[in-house]
Amino acid sequence: MPQLELEARTRAELEDMLQRIERHFRNEQAVRRRAEEAESAAAEELAHERDVRLRTEEELRARSAEAQQTDVLKAALQADHLEVEQERARIEQELQVARNEVRCGSLRSARTRRCSASHRARRPRKRWPC
Repeated sequence: MPQLELEARTRAELEDMLQRIERHFRNEQAVRRRAEEAESAAAEELAHERDVRLRTEEELRARSAEAQQTDVLKAALQADHLEVEQERARIEQELQVARNEVRCGSLRSARTRRCSASHRARRPRKRWPC
């Protein structure tokens, strides 16, 4: 009987060791699975952040190009504005000259009507300031 008890105890110890080994193996597999899932999630997050960075850089390049185009348009508008202002000043000057000519012409015609033919004949012709 001692032989049977020894074999039974040995068998129980072996079964207990086998159960501990299986439990350890299952725990190890679960840890590995969680690590793989974490690695996969980290890779997905990294890919997402890379995409966001690339889109942000592209947007930055687009905004930079847009800012350069805006600066070019601003310069063109300023040049056009200056040109329009110069044209306005030239037209204003021409208008002033025309007004003076009309005014002087009106003054001359009014003076001419007031003067009689004989009066003009007696006096030397006056030069009007206009």
